[in-house]
Amino acid sequence: MNKPLVSVIVPLWNGAAFIRECVAALMAQTIADHLEILVVDDASNDEGATLVEREFPQVRLIRRAANGGFAAACNTGLQVARGDVLVLVNQDVVLTADALQALVDALQLPERGAVGGKLRYPDGRLQHAGGYLLWPQGFGMHHGAGAADEGQFDTPQAVEFVTGALLAMRRDVFQKVGGLDEGFYPAYYEDVDWCFRIRAAGYTIWYEPQAIGVHQESSVLRDTPTREVAYHRGRWRFLLKHLPPQRLLAEVIPAEAADLLLWQNQATPYALQQALLAAMVQAPVLLRAYWQADTPLIVEIVRALRTLIEQTWQCEQMARFPALVAEPMLLPMPRPQWSSSWWKRMRQRLRWWLYTHLGRAEHEQLIDQQNAINMAVQNAFAQTQNELAALRQALLWLAHDIARTGGYEEDAHA
Repeated sequence: MNKPLVSVIVPLWNGAAFIRECVAALMAQTIADHLEILVVDDASNDEGATLVEREFPQVRLIRRAANGGFAAACNTGLQVARGDVLVLVNQDVVLTADALQALVDALQLPERGAVGGKLRYPDGRLQHAGGYLLWPQGFGMHHGAGAADEGQFDTPQAVEFVTGALLAMRRDVFQKVGGLDEGFYPAYYEDVDWCFRIRAAGYTIWYEPQAIGVHQESSVLRDTPTREVAYHRGRWRFLLKHLPPQRLLAEVIPAEAADLLLWQNQATPYALQQALLAAMVQAPVLLRAYWQADTPLIVEIVRALRTLIEQTWQCEQMARFPALVAEPMLLPMPRPQWSSSWWKRMRQRLRWWLYTHLGRAEHEQLIDQQNAINMAVQNAFAQTQNELAALRQALLWLAHDIARTGGYEEDAHA
C-alpha cells in the first residue's frame, strides 16, 4: 500500500456552518495529491451544497433527491468512490494535516478491518478514543469522553467499535462486508453495527491515536428530544440484530424496566417510548432475518415491548407533573368589593386587616405554594411542546420503518 488513492466521503445535511472548514482541512492533508473528496448532500435545505460547489470545484459533489439519513448518504458515496481506502468523515470534523496518512498506515496490516482516530471537542477535551458497549442494553460509550487529553489514550489498540465520524477501511473489506445498514434512520448506531459486522467477518477494529480531529458533535440532530429519540431507536435496532431473542427477553427488557426508576425526573422515558414503537415495527422482520425466530417467540417479544411502553408512559407522567400530585391547596383570599354601607365597610376592613396582618405568614406560604404549582404547569407545558415537535419527527421516522419492513424481508448482510 504505497500511498493508495484514498476516497473521503463526507455526508452533508444542513451543514453550511461546518462544511467549509471540514473540506479545507481535507484539502490540506499531507496525502492531498492522492485524495478523492466526495461530499454527498442528503437533500439539505440550507446553502451547504451550493457553498461546496462554489468554493471547492475540485470536490465531487453528489446531490441526493430525498433525505435518507446518515447511512444512506454514506452508502451513496461509498458506491461511487474509486479509492483503495475508503474514509468516512462527518461534516463537523476538522482533521489535523497528517490524520489521513495515519489511518492509511494503520490499515496496512490485513487483519485490521476498520480504523478510527482520536476526536476532541473544540475545547480540547477528549470525545472519542475508541468505543465500547455496556451490556446487556448496548449503551455506546467512548473511551476518554470528557477527559483532558494528557496522553493517556495515545496507545493504538483494538476496540469494540469506532465512531463513523472518522472511520477508514480498505476496499476489500467493504466488498466483503457491504455498506452501512440504512435501517438505522436517521442516525446513530449504524457505525456500531458496521464494526460488529466487520468483526464477525474475522477482522479487528483498530484505534489509531495519531489520526486526530476536532468534532463539534450533533451538528445534524441539534435539539435534545429528537436526538435522544434517534439514539434509542438506533440502539434498539442494533439489539434486535445482534442479541439473541432469548437474551432480549431475559436480560434487556428487564434491565430497561429497572432503569425506569432512574429516569423519574428525566425526558428519557418519552424517547424510549418512541424507540420501542419503532422496535415493535422492526422486530418481526429483523428477528426472522437474523435469528430465524418463529411466530410465537416474535409475538412474545412484541408483547414484552408493549408492556415496557406502558411502563415508560406511566414513568413519564410522574416525571412531567410531580408538583400536581400534591394535596389541593387554598387560593389566596381575593380583595373584597367594599360595601357602600359605612358599618359593613368597617367590618369588611377589619376582617381584611386581620387576615392580611395576623395571617400574613400563612397567606404568603399559600401564594408561594400556588406559584410553585403554576411554575410546574408552565414547565410541563413547555416540555410537552418540545416533545410534540419531536413526536412529529418520530412519526415520520416510524412511517419510514413501516415502509421498509412492510414490503420485503431485510437482507441479513445489511
